[in-house]
Amino acid sequence: MVNKMPKSLNRKIKPYWLERINSWLAEKGEGPVPEGFMMKDLIKLMQAKGYNIQSRRKAYTLVRLLTAHLKTSIPAKTKVVKPLKPYWIILINRWLKQTNEGPVSPEFTRVELIELLQSKGYPVKTYSKACLTLREIMGVQKSVVKKPRESSPTKPKIFDSFYSSFEWRRLRVLILRRDNFTCCDCGRNPKQHGVVLHVDHRVPLSRAWELRLDPENVITRCEDCNMGKRSLLESELEQRGKALRKTG
Repeated sequence: MVNKMPKSLNRKIKPYWLERINSWLAEKGEGPVPEGFMMKDLIKLMQAKGYNIQSRRKAYTLVRLLTAHLKTSIPAKTKVVKPLKPYWIILINRWLKQTNEGPVSPEFTRVELIELLQSKGYPVKTYSKACLTLREIMGVQKSVVKKPRESSPTKPKIFDSFYSSFEWRRLRVLILRRDNFTCCDCGRNPKQHGVVLHVDHRVPLSRAWELRLDPENVITRCEDCNMGKRSLLESELEQRGKALRKTG
């Protein structure tokens, strides 16, 4: 009965391993492996050399051990060098313009930035040090380079999570039904007037978080009334909150 080989053994071997195998065979005075050399062919080759291996992992481990003293031109993992961001390209070009030098290409990399600074006499060896040096040369502060994180100063994150919760969505539907899908301030509704309804808190959450799910603190308003309402005075908000707490 013939044993079927796994599908992984029918894959072609990558160039990195092919170069190691050919270097090992050349050291023994043998020719290189043919094009399209597969994993199953490598296992058969190793078995012919007297090595008892039957798996892909053991085959790679054996090749690594046999060729540990050999040097290859292809690295195991090629590191991709990405170009600099447009901000740094602009900053570099402004700096070079001061010395009447040509601009750099949009594909200018980190390594090239380090080499450029070193050619100008700046002792930099890392990318972070190169960025700091470039900022010092151009007189740019770090806060100008990195944009501040976008955050809402009026609505904390806990408010966002509350408005997306199941409890608030259920209460919102109940309030709309209670108010008959009509704005409590102007009396308009979507069917007759085409307005958009909002469910709003009488006392804001920032002032009365414990009343966030109190039906007496929630009212239906149209978009115009909700966005155009006047800011209430501090004392009026406090009185409204105290009245709702007493009834609750």
